Amino acid sequence: MKKYYLHNGEVESGPFDIEQLKEMKLNSETPIWYDGLSEWTTIKKVDELKSMFSPKPPPIKPPVIETPKVEELNIPRPTYIEEKPKSKNFKLPLIIIGSLAILGIISWLIFQNKNQESVIEEVKEKVNQQEVVISNTQNEQNSRNLEEEKRQREKDIRNAELTQKYMGYRNNWSSYISASNNRYMYSEMGGISNLEVVVSNSTDKKIDEVQVRVDYIKSNGGIFKSETVSVSNISPNATKSVSAPSSERGTSIRMKIESISASSFHFCYPYGNGESDTDPYFCK
Repeated sequence: MKKYYLHNGEVESGPFDIEQLKEMKLNSETPIWYDGLSEWTTIKKVDELKSMFSPKPPPIKPPVIETPKVEELNIPRPTYIEEKPKSKNFKLPLIIIGSLAILGIISWLIFQNKNQESVIEEVKEKVNQQEVVISNTQNEQNSRNLEEEKRQREKDIRNAELTQKYMGYRNNWSSYISASNNRYMYSEMGGISNLEVVVSNSTDKKIDEVQVRVDYIKSNGGIFKSETVSVSNISPNATKSVSAPSSERGTSIRMKIESISASSFHFCYPYGNGESDTDPYFCK
């Protein structure tokens, strides 16, 4: 299966398979490299990873509200009737009535115009309010997007730091994991009893199992027998001891760690399945 490496501009992390990449919520511009490339590229240029990014729909445009046009007032001009001396008393009331009618028409048109202006102002106010709502919604969405991107960057940095730390545990395991013994009893004539194997775990992760070979040494330096003692479930930054078999012969013992397994930081000693010489004890 193809393995990928990522780079956030400061720290390189990996290897990851394609399923792990899908869980990371990466962006299309993230630098990536895998075996077969001569230099780094971005995720959007890798064919098998393009499906991780679906196209986003365009933003919704606010509706356009057409404001009603205000019709121009067409006010008729008053007609002046030329008075004749003989009909002066008869036509004066008509002139007064006509003038009052014209004034009434003018007043009505002015009132209608004010009503139209009021409607226009209402429409403008509603449009302004809608624009404010849309602007606030967009600002909130942009703020949420920025926060999400910040959280993702922080998560990627933490993952890269953990990857480096766990690789340090695996490659320098003897600095973190060791086996020793208690003050056991032995006989001058030969024989060892009350022996305990003590395993120390200085990592911050649990170790599933450590197998220790115990050699029972005779007085002449030869090995009388060897036993394998298994110590399981060693807590972080803790020690755990188990009893070892007694021996009818032997005046001293010698210990050696034969295997270690810790799924919490993908450690299998001495047979890992790491794909590079820089991390030979990595296992899934």
